[in-house]
Amino acid sequence: RDHALIPSLYNGNADAGGDVIEKGAFRDTLRAWQDKQKFPPMLLQHGGGFLGSADDMLPVGKWTAMEENAKGLKVEGELFAMATESGAVLSGANEAQVQALKSYGHNLGLAFQLVDDILDFTASAEELGKPAGSDLMQGTLTLPALLLLEQFPEDNRVRAALEARGAPVLVRQAIEMARNSPVIEEAYLEAREFSLRARAELQGLPMCPARNAMEELAESMLERKA
Repeated sequence: RDHALIPSLYNGNADAGGDVIEKGAFRDTLRAWQDKQKFPPMLLQHGGGFLGSADDMLPVGKWTAMEENAKGLKVEGELFAMATESGAVLSGANEAQVQALKSYGHNLGLAFQLVDDILDFTASAEELGKPAGSDLMQGTLTLPALLLLEQFPEDNRVRAALEARGAPVLVRQAIEMARNSPVIEEAYLEAREFSLRARAELQGLPMCPARNAMEELAESMLERKA
């Protein structure tokens, strides 16, 4: 579906599936959760237990920020950090180990997200399972795009793509611009820094197969292609 066209036709926002969400649809729900001074649970799937299986209702992370803006519902959350922290707690780890594994998950998640942002510029649609440049098409600025805007302020294809609401031809030009510039390497350096921070958090843990696996995971995060 044409994500740029749908909102203008129906005076709403289009979600990831292209479905129209009326402006202000989340206002009352967000206010109710704010009154409780907490966020709703992050579940495996929306609508689990109704259209899906009971497993869809499993919490998989926690939201850390949630607000409605002109584009729709903006959320921030932690998935990796909750997984590693919960695992530490359930295994009976001490407080220092719990905090180390929580920080490991936090940094691992940031490395994962940065590589994900990079792949949107470097991988093919076949590798990604979605169109390359999807973030720009949806008006989302990621690290490679921000670096391009910073380093090439004049005649920047990223800015042109955003102003044209993700026009495919301009998105393709922005991708080529990124591939032929230093920004991809610089973004990978940022991702590697978070990967190293994640591995550093494991230094206080006893040597065991689980620790070895987590160290390998942090390193392999930088090598994934999709």
